[in-house]
Amino acid sequence: MEKIEKMFELLRAGGEYTKTDLAFYTELSPGKIKAALISEDPNYRFPIYNLIELKDTSFSSEVEKRFDTLEGKFFTSNLDKRYEESIEEIILASLDATMWGYGVVEAYLDADVKLCFRRIEKEYFFFKEKKLYLKDANGKEFEPKAPRYIIFKKRAKALKLLWLIFAKHFVLSHYMKFTEFLGVPPIIVNASSSDKEIISAISESMRRLKSGSYAVLGKDDIAKVLEGKGSQSDFMAFVQYVDKEIAKSINGSTLSSNAGTTGSLALGQVHEANRYEIISKDAKVAGRCIAKAFAIFGINAEVTILVEKDKDLYQRAQTLDILGRNGYKMTPKQIAVEFDFPEPANNTVSNKKLLSKNVKVDNLPTDKFEAFTPPTKHEEEIKRALNAILKEANSYEEAFDLLIKAFPHFKLESLERELEKVVANSMILGATDEE
Repeated sequence: MEKIEKMFELLRAGGEYTKTDLAFYTELSPGKIKAALISEDPNYRFPIYNLIELKDTSFSSEVEKRFDTLEGKFFTSNLDKRYEESIEEIILASLDATMWGYGVVEAYLDADVKLCFRRIEKEYFFFKEKKLYLKDANGKEFEPKAPRYIIFKKRAKALKLLWLIFAKHFVLSHYMKFTEFLGVPPIIVNASSSDKEIISAISESMRRLKSGSYAVLGKDDIAKVLEGKGSQSDFMAFVQYVDKEIAKSINGSTLSSNAGTTGSLALGQVHEANRYEIISKDAKVAGRCIAKAFAIFGINAEVTILVEKDKDLYQRAQTLDILGRNGYKMTPKQIAVEFDFPEPANNTVSNKKLLSKNVKVDNLPTDKFEAFTPPTKHEEEIKRALNAILKEANSYEEAFDLLIKAFPHFKLESLERELEKVVANSMILGATDEE
């Protein structure tokens, strides 16, 4: 207990921090990418992470989608409601660790001197000798340490995309040169004379044409332009390939991103299953990070992030209906959790309703027609006779003839009506028994 109290004494109001300088990381280069991939020093990686997130819209949108997906999920916890914002901040920090390798939350005291947590974004990170540092508002460097700072570490998912994103932007740079070359082609002029004044006059004329470039050659000089067989589609095909790989690596699918063009229901279901597995894994990691952060201050945090199994509620309802007819029972509370519904206001459901909707049983009123209207004396007499006659008769007509002989003084309309009723009820009862 004393240890926890000392930890609280180390906390204070939330601090202000200075962002990392990106002055030397304004463009992607092979040397910087190679250093980031080969070296284990995060100081080579995080400036590039920040740069590609700003430079590559496809990459940044996929990252944002993964963060938004988990951040938008409902969660339940055993903690006070005032911790909800802190829990959300820790969830984002856990995603930082998954995507970038490091996630940091700061524990601080709010205006009411209550424990809170907030995420510190990667723009404030920098590293020395492979150790994480921050800068305060005055630019003073310090190493964040527990209990005020909780650091989560994982293998960065963005790391394996660095080379592919560099290749994409290398191709894009040449695509822009290709477009510029076709849009404003160079001009080559064969001059009639090599006289200096003539060459100068031709050069001045070429400048006025606003060409991207020009050349003035003597009449005996020869200029040739190499003709490539490539086209704009060659460049864009590679860019689309990279975007698809980015989408698959981060979110497990391409149909929901700008990289996906066509698909089928089966492919969509596969991608949805992959996405569900990714979200479930992120939820488990976030749950562990939340428990770790609160445990430092002696608080047992049990947080469950609700991840839907699928979006087709009707299909899930059909599945539960089939299970119910085969004896599988669910309480109203369990059904509410399964469908992400609030619990019923009145949670007292009669046994009769539960049985009729959720359990397969014998001898329900709908299974025996006699349960609705008690038979009369004449109906009982006719039914007993009918049962005996139907065993001997091979057709409806034969049964009717036998009935007339058995009941010569009974009205024909009554006999016919009772016969039709018994035959119909026998057929329906037989059909229900077969099920």
